[in-house]
Amino acid sequence: MFRVFIVCSIFLCNSFYSKALAVNADTLRLYYNINVKSLSNLQLTQLDSFLLCHHSQEILNIKIIAYADFLANAEYNKTLSQHRADNVKQYLFTNDISSKIIQCIGMGELPPELYKQPQGIKENRRVEIILNYNTRDIRKHNSAEKTTTVEISKAKNGEHIIMKNFNFLPARHYLTAVSQPELEVLLNTLVENPNLEIEIQGHICCEYKGNDGFDKDTYTNNLSVNRAKYIYDYLIKNGISSDRLQYKGLGSSKPLIYPENSIDDEDKNRRVEIVIVKK
Repeated sequence: MFRVFIVCSIFLCNSFYSKALAVNADTLRLYYNINVKSLSNLQLTQLDSFLLCHHSQEILNIKIIAYADFLANAEYNKTLSQHRADNVKQYLFTNDISSKIIQCIGMGELPPELYKQPQGIKENRRVEIILNYNTRDIRKHNSAEKTTTVEISKAKNGEHIIMKNFNFLPARHYLTAVSQPELEVLLNTLVENPNLEIEIQGHICCEYKGNDGFDKDTYTNNLSVNRAKYIYDYLIKNGISSDRLQYKGLGSSKPLIYPENSIDDEDKNRRVEIVIVKK
C-alpha cells in the first residue's frame, strides 16, 4: 500500500488545478529491462494508480507509444516495441477502457545519442501512455462531501451512512491515497464517541445477480468483504476495540443505481456504508 501511495502521489493530478470540463493531457512512462515485453508488478501498480487518478473523468483518447534501444537488430526491436505496446493495451482492456479510444504504436529502436553502451540504454526501452481527458472541478465536488463522516456521531441506531470519499483502487481492496484523510476522520469519530458501535458494509459495482467481485490482491472472489475488512483492520490497528466493530461484504446485492450507465453510476455502487449498531 505504501508503494501505491507514492505512485499515486506522483501522478496526482494536474486536474486539481484545472477549470471544469477543460481538456487536459497526462503522460505515464514505463521503463523495461533488456528484451522484456511483459508488465512487471511495479508497472501494473503504476498503471493502476495512473488510471485511478483519472477514474472520475471522461477519458477522450489514449495513445500508447513504445520503443526499444539499439540492442539486437531493427526488425527485432520493432517487434519487441510493438509487443510492449500491445501488452499495455491489453491491460487497459481489463480496466474497461474501450479499444475505440486507444491508439497503439510500436516505434522500434531509438538510436544512441553518442556511443553504444554494451548494456543498452534503459531510458530508450520505454512505453509512453498519453491520456487526454475532460475534467470537472474536483475541488468543489469533494468539498461538498467532506462532512459525511462527522454526521456519524449524529445518526440514529440502524441508520446507514454512505462514505462518499472512500475510493478504492479498481478490482483491489486498498483505499486510494486521497481517501486516507477521510479514513482518519472515521477513526477520530469513533475515538470521540467511545460508546459508538458500527458495522462496516462493503459493496461493489459492475457485477449483477448479487455476485461479489474478483480481488486482484488476494485472487479471491470476495472483493466487497475484503474492502470492508480493510477499513475494519485499520480501525483495530489504531486502537478501536473489536467489540465495537463488525464488517461484512454484500457484493452487488444492493446497488444504489441499476442498471449502471455511466462512471458516476459505478462510483455510487462501489461504496462502503457505515451502519450505526449502538450509540
